[in-house]
Amino acid sequence: MLPEQELPDFRISRDLLFAFFVRFSRFEYALKAGGYLLSGKQDGVRPNWDAFTSDLEQGDPSRLPGLLQTGRYLLDYPPRLQVQRAGRLGWKDVVRRPDESELTYLIRAVRRVRNNLFHGGKFSDGSIENPHRNARLLRSSLDVLHAGLDLGAADVVRQFYE
Repeated sequence: MLPEQELPDFRISRDLLFAFFVRFSRFEYALKAGGYLLSGKQDGVRPNWDAFTSDLEQGDPSRLPGLLQTGRYLLDYPPRLQVQRAGRLGWKDVVRRPDESELTYLIRAVRRVRNNLFHGGKFSDGSIENPHRNARLLRSSLDVLHAGLDLGAADVVRQFYE
């Protein structure tokens, strides 16, 4: 590990990065342990976010507005998708699909925040375009994951999460 003074200044607190990493990992474990999983012969087991989201949508509708409000930043300013254009990495805006619910789009945004961070999208060129926005995306995603555990349909997931 590099000495503290030699670490690059990513301007996103390590505590925030660590909190996101831990909460997202625990949430995915809880999804799989709670029965929300996809399995394939080649790629092992993955969490089934779509089934979980569907169950949330079919739960108590009075609780969804709170979750959507918690994720309002992600809905209004969604994370972008890393793409390759003409042999170079770049970013593209992601829009809500016509047949996609607001909740499904929100959960997809949280997953994209994870993908951008875990797969190096945020650090691919050695810089961060907007560190304050990136921190806000991480905080909003943490809030959505936390709020998602409080919905009735998430009881079994919460048990494994805790």
